Amino acid sequence: MVYILMAQSLLFETRDYIQPNEICSFRINVESTCLDHIARRDLLLKKYCLIFCFSVFSWIVYPVSCLAADWDISSETILRTFQRDTTKGDDRNVLPLYEYLSVDYGDTEEGGISFQGYGWVRKDLTENESYKDDPDGELLYAYLAYTRPHSPYKFSIGRQHIFSGVANNSVDGLRADFELNRFLSVAAYGGIPVELEDTNGRTQDSIYGGRLTLLPAVNAELGFSYKNLQDNGENQEQNVGADFYWSPIREISLDGQSTYNLDTNRWCEHNYSALTFLGSFEIDPQFQYFQYKDYFSPAENRNNLFRFLYNSDEILTIWGADVSWKGMEKIELGLRGRHYNYDMRETSAFFVSSLLTVNVIEAVSIGTEIGRMDGETSEDSYQLYRAFCTWSVGDFLGPAGQVGADLLYQSFDREVYGVDTALFVSLSAGRNLVNDKSFIRASLNYSQDPFFDDDISGIITSLFFF
Repeated sequence: MVYILMAQSLLFETRDYIQPNEICSFRINVESTCLDHIARRDLLLKKYCLIFCFSVFSWIVYPVSCLAADWDISSETILRTFQRDTTKGDDRNVLPLYEYLSVDYGDTEEGGISFQGYGWVRKDLTENESYKDDPDGELLYAYLAYTRPHSPYKFSIGRQHIFSGVANNSVDGLRADFELNRFLSVAAYGGIPVELEDTNGRTQDSIYGGRLTLLPAVNAELGFSYKNLQDNGENQEQNVGADFYWSPIREISLDGQSTYNLDTNRWCEHNYSALTFLGSFEIDPQFQYFQYKDYFSPAENRNNLFRFLYNSDEILTIWGADVSWKGMEKIELGLRGRHYNYDMRETSAFFVSSLLTVNVIEAVSIGTEIGRMDGETSEDSYQLYRAFCTWSVGDFLGPAGQVGADLLYQSFDREVYGVDTALFVSLSAGRNLVNDKSFIRASLNYSQDPFFDDDISGIITSLFFF
């Protein structure tokens, strides 16, 4: 089974350009190594799907009056179409249909019991086994939370995503938050890591940790956190970290985080920024440092697509800044600069680009970007040209109707795999339906670059609120 991840196909979703050297286009050959693991995975998946379907059925038959008052339900359907190469060298059409369902109950601000649930299922309409090694659905989160208004504590139990300090994991377990006083709070969590459920079963898998938060002032926060993740009783990740936020004056906001690997006794990551407002200027200097072997876990984390970088001793350091000027109502100017340094490769690259966005009229916005990446390798030496446009066509597509276009062109100094140019084009359109209770959007994308020849893809998305 061949997976191909194309980050370029997501560019139409945002007006902020992702740098090509930060886009990973690669192929990973995945083979199943143990049939009993697959059987356990399928059994677990069926159990989750059964629970999920039963919950949906219960919500449907719930009285309408209570539904309107306490429940928020949304359904998002996505149909994609694209082609992928096979190991035999021919093209294969892929037509996956995704269904995402989100369910929320209660109000966390008012207190009491609340519920949040979110999951997805997929069906490949071509039946060509493109996803035979992938699960056909997943329960992303489903948890109960309890709190009281103005109370110093909050509890949640179930499948939930923990984003706290050094933790960024999905957990089947319990989380508790305590506000000890106005200057000090504590959060703790524990359970079974979801990302390891397909790896040697879940026996003796565990994750636990917490974060201590200090609030010395209204505009300042200092946090200390710890995380321990185990697979079959063996430590896979054991990190400590410190993070902070400080706004000494209204025009300046400082924030950052450093993470230390207790297993290797080395720093994993440093990430800092200093957002500053000076009149019509917005200046955001940034510093990032990643040590791959310490940053990525050796565990077979199915949610971490870049875990193979654990075997690399590379150290990446990034310096840069974003500057924008909004001195005129209809015009915005920007300047972006980044310096990339690769320790093991002993190479570096410098990227700089200028951006211009013009709001021609209230409903139309156009923009351009011209940039230069000056590096020591073929992939990091190119000219960049980009143009984009958004048009809010309310008279034709409704109040929230919008049409967009995005074009990106790269010219490499030297050939990369025999190709010296790259092109990406995206056209999209969307509109509201039925009193703003539904939304539909479609996009058509074309790309050609040194890694893929004439790739065409399309996406149709429909979103419904109940």
